[in-house]
Amino acid sequence: MTPTARAAAEAALEAHGAKITSITHPRRSLEDLFRELVTGSRDA
Repeated sequence: MTPTARAAAEAALEAHGAKITSITHPRRSLEDLFRELVTGSRDA
């Protein structure tokens, strides 16, 4: 996400009353998340 897109997203959320406490980068890949959802295990 570009800094401009991030700022726009934050502004839109705050305009609707959201309080952003932190923004982090996902630690797992989309493939890892898919495997976890399909198998029910993080070790798949």
